[in-house]
Order: sequence, then C-alpha cells, then structure tokens
Amino acid sequence: MSRLTLLPLCRASTSASANAARWFWSGNTGSVSHDLVNISTLANCFNKPLGTAGCTHWQQGIGAPNGSAIIGLSQISSVSRFYLLNWTSPVAWVAVNGIAVGGSNSFDGIPAPVLYENDPILHNGIELNPASVAPCTSLYPIGGYDC
Repeated sequence: MSRLTLLPLCRASTSASANAARWFWSGNTGSVSHDLVNISTLANCFNKPLGTAGCTHWQQGIGAPNGSAIIGLSQISSVSRFYLLNWTSPVAWVAVNGIAVGGSNSFDGIPAPVLYENDPILHNGIELNPASVAPCTSLYPIGGYDC
C-alpha cells in the first residue's frame, strides 16, 4: 500500500494530512442531508458515557482527546469545522486516482487511505493509518485515525 501526502490536494496548511484524517473521522461528506444528520447525531451524544451506542465513533480516533473521551466541545468543534466540506470537490473522493485505500471504508462510507504527514519538525514524518490498517482495538495513534 502506498502512502498519500495530501499537500497538493488540500487547503493551505502545515498539517494537511492530519486535517484530512480529521475530515475522515468527522463523518461529514459535504452533503447537506448527510452532514446535518451526522452533526445532529453527534450533538445527541454530548457528555454521554464512553461506549454509548451510536456515539462510540466520536469517542475514539484522531478527534477524541487522548484517543478516547466522552463527547465534548473538542469533538463537536472538530466535526463542525467540516460541515458541508467535500475534501476534493468538485471531484468525488473515489474518483481521485492514485489513492491507496485500506480494505474497508471509514465511518462515513468513503474509502480511508493511509496518509503521510510530512511535518518539518518530525524528520521522518509519520503515517496516519485508517482503521482498516490499524484496528480500533488500540487507542489512536496506535489505532486508526478514523475509529
């Protein structure tokens, strides 16, 4: 599986791949009907105990503080920032060529790729693995970013 660095595809950012991983984790797709239901579901999970059915996705992964947390303002703001954002608009994500994806789809049904974060501070960079590569049995960053 090849690595994907999203710097040329994304908004100007020093951590574009990490932002792409958060977009996958958010579950938003850029569709009004989908994203509105997604954010409504998340809001219903506010302050619910860990393991609450329908809430576990946002209680783990890259958007949850320390990889596991009850849903609070951190997760809500992370998901809200991607409301109505299609990362590769006007091209559909699945139509972008050269993206190595894991064996399963992310929470929002979009194939989640292995992302490579090339940060100038980290001399070797890091790989951000989806749940299809790094199962959700461990907390992020050992577990997948889209758990």
